[in-house]
Amino acid sequence: MFVVAKQILILFGFTKHQMFIATVCILVLLGNFAGGLMRSIFVAYAGPRPTRKLTESIAFRLALVSELALIVFALYYHGVLISFVEASHIIYWIFTLLSGPILAFMGSQITYMVLQKRIESNKRAYRKWEKKMRAKRLAARESRIESEREAKQADTRRTGGTQRFKPHS
Repeated sequence: MFVVAKQILILFGFTKHQMFIATVCILVLLGNFAGGLMRSIFVAYAGPRPTRKLTESIAFRLALVSELALIVFALYYHGVLISFVEASHIIYWIFTLLSGPILAFMGSQITYMVLQKRIESNKRAYRKWEKKMRAKRLAARESRIESEREAKQADTRRTGGTQRFKPHS
């Protein structure tokens, strides 16, 4: 694997530290792919839970951190180790930065297809639980309103329907 990566790096004009670059990029890209795989597995086995927006999920935040780490590494490599940048290097880094989210998406879709029935049953179970909780809150609210109404009627019966307030002078 590293031989192929080294040849690709030479093709893009990287002449120094090819194994270092290859190792870091492979680790980051495999981390993105594994993160995508793990996301769907966690969703499948976490049980019923609400769906979240993409930007609120931990997988998205971890993908941002990996992209940031790759950018920091590229800046370190070009700023400290070799002190120059070629157009082919920029193309390589852009390609690598775009590959991370694509690999994460692919990993997520692979496990989603395998665990689709379980994920969908979790979604249905959450909707059912949410509906039950909503009905429970509504029943509690109605019973509270009913008890307030009964307390008001009992107070009215006890006072004989007269007001106990003194009129303003």
